[in-house]
Parts: sequence; C-alpha cells; structure tokens
Amino acid sequence: MLEIEKLLESLRDSHGPEVERFKDFLNSHDMKNININGKSVSYYCCGNGNRTILTFAGGWGGPELMYDTILGFEKKNRIVVVDISAFNEAEEMCAGINQV
Repeated sequence: MLEIEKLLESLRDSHGPEVERFKDFLNSHDMKNININGKSVSYYCCGNGNRTILTFAGGWGGPELMYDTILGFEKKNRIVVVDISAFNEAEEMCAGINQV
C-alpha cells in the first residue's frame, strides 16, 4: 500500500473534481494502523451515528480507496474500513477484525 504522503505527491499535478475530492479526503481523514500478531493493519474509523458500518479493503488497494463509501455514509453512521490484505487465513482475519 502506498503511503498517504506519497499518494498525495503522485496526485500533485492531477486535477478534476473527483481528484480534488480524493485529495480533500486524504487531507481530512487520518488512516490508523494497529499491530496484530506482528502484522500492520490499516483502517479508517470515522463518522457519527448509532449504526456502525463495517467494510473491508485489500487486494485491489488500501482502505483509502474506499473514500467514496466513507464520504457517503459518515455523516449519519460510524464507518470502519479494515485493510484485510495482511491476513492469510480466515480465522486470523476474523480475529484481526475483532481487534480493530
């Protein structure tokens, strides 16, 4: 996964409404990391509301690529996006998600 700073730098010369929306997201949302059994797991936890929406990223990209989903739901819901690409086994993944 690309570091956020490197990702922002790679977009420096890119323009357009969706690129600007993505840049704004990257600048206003802090990705968190947790160490689970020696594996670094990235995630976003943001938004407000009584309901929590849990979704996953990984494989095709990191949790920052779920920005559209986060922006769409975070005003009325708490949303958690976990990068599950660090896990190899389903049981390990489930335990890791529970730790996040």
